[in-house]
Amino acid sequence: MTMQRSNIIVGSFILTVSFLLFLVTFTFEGRQLGRIFPQVILILMMVFSAVLILKELIKRTRSQGEARSSVIPMTTLFAMGVAFVYIFASFIVGFYVTTALTLTVLPFTLGYLMKTEGEAQEIRGRWSVALMRYFLIAFGFCLIVYLSFTSILKIHFPDGLLM
Repeated sequence: MTMQRSNIIVGSFILTVSFLLFLVTFTFEGRQLGRIFPQVILILMMVFSAVLILKELIKRTRSQGEARSSVIPMTTLFAMGVAFVYIFASFIVGFYVTTALTLTVLPFTLGYLMKTEGEAQEIRGRWSVALMRYFLIAFGFCLIVYLSFTSILKIHFPDGLLM
C-alpha cells in the first residue's frame, strides 16, 4: 500500500468517523451551546480529511505512469500500533501517564527510524539528550493539559492505575 493509498484510506476513515460523531452531537442533552464546540471540531476534521483525500486523488491522476510500491513503511505501522495501544492504555494506566510516555517514545523512535545509517550512528552518542528533551516536552504538555482542563475547566480525563 503506497503512501497515497494509505492517505486516502485514513482520510476516508476520519471523514466517516467524524461524520458519525457529528450526528451523535445532536443527541446531546442540555443547552445547544454545549454541542457547538464538538461540532466545529468535527466539521474541521471532515474538511481537512476531505482536503487530504482530494490532494491525494489529484496527485494520483498526475502520476499515473510511475511505478508504485505495495509495502507499508515501517514508521507508519509503528505509529499506528502506538496509537492503537495509546487508546486502550489511557483507560487502564491513566491519561497523563500514557500521554507522557507516548509523546516521549513516539517522536524519539520515529526520529531514529527515519534516519539513514550514517545519521543513526551519529545519534547513538547523544540519544539520552534527545530522550530527555522529548520527555520534558511531553511532561510540559501534560502539565498544560492538566492545568487547563482539570484545574480551570473542571473537565476530567480517564483515571487509571497511575492517575
